Amino acid sequence: MRETLFWPALDTFSDLCRLALQSDIQYLPGIGPARAEHFRKKNIDTVLDLLLTPPRNYQDRRSVSWVSESQVGEQVTLFALVRRFNVIRSRYRRGAARLEMSVQKCAAEVRPQDSLLNDSLLPPDDRGPEPPAQESLTVIFFGQPYLEKVFKAGDRVFFSGRLELYRGRLQLINPEFEVERDEEAAEAGEAGPPRLGVIPIYSLTEGITQRTYRRLVFRAVHNYADLFVEHIPQKIRDAQALPAVSDAIHGLHFPAEPEDIGRARRRLRFDELFLYQLVVLHLRSELETLSKNRAYSSRDLEERYLKAFRGDLTRAQSRAWEEIRADLDRPAVMNRLLFGDVGSGKTLVAELACLHVIGSGHQALILAPTEVLAEQHFSTLQRDLEPLGVRAGLLKGGMSAAKKRELKSGLADGTIQIMVGTHALIQEDVALHSPALFVIDEQHRFGVLQRAALHEKGLNADLLIMSATPIPRTLQMTLFGDLNVSFLDERPPGAPPPPNTELMPDIPESRAAAKKIILAALEAGDRVYVIYPLIEESEVMDVRAATVQKDRIEKAFPKARVGLLHGRMASEEKESAFRKFRDGDMDILVSTTVIEVGIDVPKANLIVIENAERFGLSQLHQLRGRVGRHTRQGLCVALHSSNAGAETIERLRIFARTTDGAKLAEEDLRLRGGGELFGTRQWGLPDFRFADVLRDTEPLMAARAAAESLLKDDPHLLKPEHQILRKTLLDRYQGRLPLAKVS
Repeated sequence: MRETLFWPALDTFSDLCRLALQSDIQYLPGIGPARAEHFRKKNIDTVLDLLLTPPRNYQDRRSVSWVSESQVGEQVTLFALVRRFNVIRSRYRRGAARLEMSVQKCAAEVRPQDSLLNDSLLPPDDRGPEPPAQESLTVIFFGQPYLEKVFKAGDRVFFSGRLELYRGRLQLINPEFEVERDEEAAEAGEAGPPRLGVIPIYSLTEGITQRTYRRLVFRAVHNYADLFVEHIPQKIRDAQALPAVSDAIHGLHFPAEPEDIGRARRRLRFDELFLYQLVVLHLRSELETLSKNRAYSSRDLEERYLKAFRGDLTRAQSRAWEEIRADLDRPAVMNRLLFGDVGSGKTLVAELACLHVIGSGHQALILAPTEVLAEQHFSTLQRDLEPLGVRAGLLKGGMSAAKKRELKSGLADGTIQIMVGTHALIQEDVALHSPALFVIDEQHRFGVLQRAALHEKGLNADLLIMSATPIPRTLQMTLFGDLNVSFLDERPPGAPPPPNTELMPDIPESRAAAKKIILAALEAGDRVYVIYPLIEESEVMDVRAATVQKDRIEKAFPKARVGLLHGRMASEEKESAFRKFRDGDMDILVSTTVIEVGIDVPKANLIVIENAERFGLSQLHQLRGRVGRHTRQGLCVALHSSNAGAETIERLRIFARTTDGAKLAEEDLRLRGGGELFGTRQWGLPDFRFADVLRDTEPLMAARAAAESLLKDDPHLLKPEHQILRKTLLDRYQGRLPLAKVS
């Protein structure tokens, strides 16, 4: 009897708490409609979003010292009074400037409002005596002259940075800082965030200072943190030694000790991974129950295709094709991921899958991330499949209305058997005669929720996703738990070997050698990629930016046609640049990493990568894979800083001697952590705030084991004690899950 009363009461209470946490951010005191728009740009729409957005760093103000108590080279936190400052512009580097500031010791215990009655703390007149050397310090901000509008004489500022000695002067270079001002004093009668202790530092939104942002978070924590109702079952929390979620929110934003931060992040990281694993595992069980109500009885087309194919499938291709065909012939829908390095023959396997369904009177659709790649696929299909009598179509933007009507009519009546397009193909008003197979090309953001949405449309089609993105094999099944996985781990016979890689330090002799290599490639009729890591010049990092270097390359190679490509260009501009380079209207393409999306240019056999040390190994491997894709072996020239350290050089040597993408991904994970691995966001993974799915291997496996155990006991989370967890799951994924169908 007690239990029957307890669960409904708790359910009602948790609903009220959830509603409060989902309050619009504009209603938090101190924000309002105008400020709320700035928060929304940071994807903070509700109070819950604000509480789950972690600080980017912390400042240890438990012991605010002064330079006389510190050692050169130490990380210090100081509280200082601004005496004077001025902007100094370089006579040698155009546009370079620095802000130099003279500050003196100030007692951290003195509140800003108290200084109005304390003349001894006011800035001395410039004609007055300088403070003793041991009480003064120089603070320099390189490349940030705009900060002269932020500071004013008499400001009291917390500085945090590394104490340095230059020409006998103690100084801080580009430190973190926070200004304390009278107008930012605490409102009367309201408790404010602590000034001393372990202080959170946030990524700021427009028009809000660090102190104001911290005060807003403090209000949210004070008023809402205790409204979090525990959603993870006690048994799992005990097994993982996790604190309560409300305690984690307090410890994340205003920790009493540094150890509180680690405990809070560990709890919130487990939350993200656990909820995501529940989604993946539940979706997999749902998909296994979907019946496609069709059979593929004819193998005539695929047999004719293989007979016309001059050569044998590799063992890896044969194995992958057998796995895919077995999935296609089962009553349940196929959900399979085909992993294969560049040049491993994924397209051939995908074409066999298309012919398997087309031969029995059904249709196949191929979705590519860009129109250029859709055109590339269409050209390949025309070459390979039209001799077999298969009619292919290409639907893209810019087509006339009449052409689109013709293609849509062919899809609707079944005369078009295979259609190629971008992801917009499934969003357009397109009627399909008998859709049986979707092939999703690499770099497409088609994650677990997108795959679920495809089936939600009632298109119980078989699904094959292709990728050449290197992901460590130890994590593949955990990341893509709703998919079966096939691997292509060998190159077809007769394919050119992987590109050679030459490492060169960025010195004049190497640049002269690289120029000769480019000239030789251009004279041979080849096309050349030149890759840079940044788009615009940076005063802080000496990185050659693509927009500036395009002009210099044009001067260095006056006979060459040079084009530019980067991520900030409009889609139409990028597509145009791709086409010009592919079709031979451009000789050198100066680009950022956007060329990683799988473009295939037969005559591109040379890629020059500037500042190679700025890229991860997997990213470098993806770039290298853009050349040597047809008859000749490609060449990758990787220029790196002449000041690169021993570890960086060793990492680049691993890249140069290793051609296996999976091995490079493992090395990237070992050397630099998951944040450096390329390509995870393309999978449609949630934008985790606390978890890194490629680095947090052990927490990920623990979360998966806990999710498996829970779903084994309660597959649909229908038990009363799991209702809060179920609602949290639906809130987090906005009702986009099959769970939403369960009454």
